[in-house]
Amino acid sequence: MTMKNARSFPAFVAIVLVGASLAAHATPDEEGAVATKVSLRVCEAAVTKAIHKARGDGAKQVQFFAPKQASDKAVAQMLESSISGDGHYQGTGGSVAFSYHCTLDPEGKEPPGVIFKEVGAPARAAEKPWQADLTNLSPEACEAAVASAVTDKYSRAANLVLSSKSRQLKPGPNGHTYMHGQGSAEKAAGMRPSAFTYRCELDTASGKFIGVQTDWLD
Repeated sequence: MTMKNARSFPAFVAIVLVGASLAAHATPDEEGAVATKVSLRVCEAAVTKAIHKARGDGAKQVQFFAPKQASDKAVAQMLESSISGDGHYQGTGGSVAFSYHCTLDPEGKEPPGVIFKEVGAPARAAEKPWQADLTNLSPEACEAAVASAVTDKYSRAANLVLSSKSRQLKPGPNGHTYMHGQGSAEKAAGMRPSAFTYRCELDTASGKFIGVQTDWLD
C-alpha cells in the first residue's frame, strides 16, 4: 500500500462512520417516511406488472397520481401496509384511467397483493377535423351542372351568377363530397334576379359528378 492510499483510508472510514451515525439518529417519522416511499415504489411496480399482464401490448406509459392513503404507522409497526391511488395508461383506444389498491408485507417476505380497476371508458384522442381531398374534385363540373339544372327548370332563365366565395365542401355519404354554394338568376329575361342555393355530390376518389340539388329562396 502506498503512502497516498494509507492516508486516504482513514478518511474513507470516517465518511462511512458519519453516514452510519446519521442513519442511526434518524427519527421514527423519518424512518416511516422512507419505508412508505419504498412501499409505494413496490406497489406501483406491482400494479404496472399486473396491468401489462392483463392488457399486454395494449397498455403503455403507465403513470400514477399521488396515493390516496399510505399507512405510515402500519409500516413503522411492521404490520401490513395499505396503499390506494389512481393512475392512467395509454391504451389502444386512448388514455385509460384506473384505481388501484396494494397490500404489502413490510418485511418483503410476501409479494404485494394488487387490485386495479379501470374507471370509465377510454378517453379517446380527439379526431382530426375532416379535410376535403381536392385532387380530383372540379368546382367547374358542379357549376356546369347547376347551370343546366337552372335552365331545365326555367327555360328562359338569364344572367346566371354563381358566387365563388360561397363555395363550401362537406363530407357526404359513401366517401363522397358535397359542394355547397349560392347563386342568382333571372327566371326570365328582364325579371328581378332570384336567389338560390345548390348542392353538388361528387365522387371524391374519381371526381365524377353524382347529382345536383337547387333550392330557390324566392
